[in-house]
Amino acid sequence: MKKSIEITAVDDEMANRAYALWLLNEFRALGFESRKAFVNVVMDYLPELNSFQGGCRLNNFWASREFGLSEELEKVLEHLKNS
Repeated sequence: MKKSIEITAVDDEMANRAYALWLLNEFRALGFESRKAFVNVVMDYLPELNSFQGGCRLNNFWASREFGLSEELEKVLEHLKNS
């Protein structure tokens, strides 16, 4: 089931949240449909997040409570799409 959703962000915060959700959707489209699979693949590609604190940040991203990882996750996503 594919559905398109268009959001016009009213400010930068909402734009960052929408972009984070788009990134998460892209990871799920590549088969990383569980929190565990998402966290594991990101930790494999980003050793700086391969720690308890990094895992907490990734879990928060998955739960839409952390939005500061988008740039790093975009790089992982590009690497996964190109491999």
